[in-house]
This record gives sequence, C-alpha cells and structure tokens, in this order.
Amino acid sequence: VLITGAQGLIGRAVAKGLPELRLTWHQLPTSQQMAWLAHGRLDAGLLLAPSRHSPHLHLQVIHRQSLVAALPPTHAAASQASVKLPELCQEPLFVPRRLPRQWRALCQRSGVIPVRLQEMDGPHCAMAMVAGGLGTALVPATVAPPPGIVVRPSADVEAILDVALAWWNDEVSPTLTRFL
Repeated sequence: VLITGAQGLIGRAVAKGLPELRLTWHQLPTSQQMAWLAHGRLDAGLLLAPSRHSPHLHLQVIHRQSLVAALPPTHAAASQASVKLPELCQEPLFVPRRLPRQWRALCQRSGVIPVRLQEMDGPHCAMAMVAGGLGTALVPATVAPPPGIVVRPSADVEAILDVALAWWNDEVSPTLTRFL
C-alpha cells in the first residue's frame, strides 16, 4: 500500500484526540475516492495528491513519501550506495499508473529520456517486473522489497509522493471538523 505511513499517522492522531471515533478503512484508488467523496459516500480519504482536481475537493498534505530505486541485483547500479536517474532510464522504468505525467516531468528536469515508461497498478507489481529482470522502478521507501530486489536512494533527484487527507468542501461533518 502506497500510503502505509500516512495510515499510521491518522490512526495515532485519532486514537489520541478522538478515541470515540470509529474508522472504517477502504483500499480504493484515488479516482474512486474522489468520486465517493463527491457523492457523500466518504467523509475523508487518504490519497496521492492529484495535480488536477475539483475546486470542491480540499487536500491537505499530511505525509511525504520518499521513493527509492528498485533494481535487480545484477543491475550495474545495484552495488552503489545511491543511484542516478539516468542509470534507471536506460531500460524500461516501471511507474505507478496514476503518475506517468509526473514521472515524465521528473525525467525531463533531470535531462534524461527513459527508454520506456511502463505503467503498473502498484509498487508490488513494479517490483515483480524488476525481479523478473524486465527493468527498474521507483517505489515508495516504505514498501518492503521482496527477495531478489535491491533498493537504493536517488543520488540526483528528490523523488517524493505527497499523500493528502481529502474531503469535499460542500458538507463537512462535525466529527470531521473536530478531526481537522
């Protein structure tokens, strides 16, 4: 799960400040959370902060998650303490499905053009492709790599995912107001 650290933050804050509050966790993609918020099916959601969204959706970044390079142990950069983005872009680079535009911008800022950006449903899918020797990936540092994967921090680019608490501005429940 991409937002594991943020879920812990929310859980601790609720337990400390609102112990009577009952949380129900649903694992939903960002797009579905935004739709449920718009239709009143969710009071609040934890999601990767989208670059474009409805003006009715309020986002408060609560957690910044660093990304690390996931490499097969045979990769030339696997023996280094850190990895430069150009070393990842010489072969297919697996990225989260919802963020291809951000990855292209990250590559552009670094002056590299990846051989191919391959969109994946999540970090575990990306790491499975890396373990199979099919390329490299940038994955959240909080995701434990499976056997056969080496993770290294970036040496030249600060790659961050912003995790936000999201709610629909039109109707905020009294409980959510207390939480916020």
